[in-house]
Amino acid sequence: MKEQAIKKINNIGNICHVFAIISKILLIISFVALMGTGIIIAILPNNFITTTISGKAAFSLNVDELDIKFSDEERANITEALLGDDNSNIKLNNSDYGIIESEVGDSYVDIYTETPEIIIFFKDFLIVVFAASLTVIMSFITVIFVDRLCVAIKNCSSPFEENVINKLQQFAFSLIPWSIISSISNSVINSFFSGNIRISINLNLEIVFLILIILFIAYIFKYGAILQQESDETL
Repeated sequence: MKEQAIKKINNIGNICHVFAIISKILLIISFVALMGTGIIIAILPNNFITTTISGKAAFSLNVDELDIKFSDEERANITEALLGDDNSNIKLNNSDYGIIESEVGDSYVDIYTETPEIIIFFKDFLIVVFAASLTVIMSFITVIFVDRLCVAIKNCSSPFEENVINKLQQFAFSLIPWSIISSISNSVINSFFSGNIRISINLNLEIVFLILIILFIAYIFKYGAILQQESDETL
């Protein structure tokens, strides 16, 4: 009975090992493709492709439900405040929307804005390639730790072996730099087309929770190893 259970565990480790190998191959292909893209971007002239981006936004405030009515003087003051300054703008998602028109009624204010044109040259896309490459590299490293865990499970005679527990802990800790680098890369890529590159680290609670669960399982396995050792010594 025990041997059958161990055999099933070994088979699971073997299947996971195969999936880990496939994942590593796909990540290597992705990295090579990114490097090829980067080389092409670096070789071709900067004006080979030029991307121009502009955006518009409309903001509306309606206070009719609050029974608030603007007087003629208040409407004039609001209009002056919105359009009186040449540098009047609204900041949204780290982009400055310049106010180009406004309409003030008895109980509403409509504001129409637009962003300055953002020109992205061909070689600027190297930033995106670099950020994506970092994510692929960190993902590859994490998969290596997953593969080591799978191999340990594949060859173990008990899931409570010290080698399995150590590989499980190493996998959990490998998720920490992966989540940090992925967060930074995503922030760079997502902010690229705004013309204002931002580097930020967002705490992913799901990843934190996953790391804690894996470490918790590892400590349970470690305690199981101690009990198994005590049982073997008793026998």
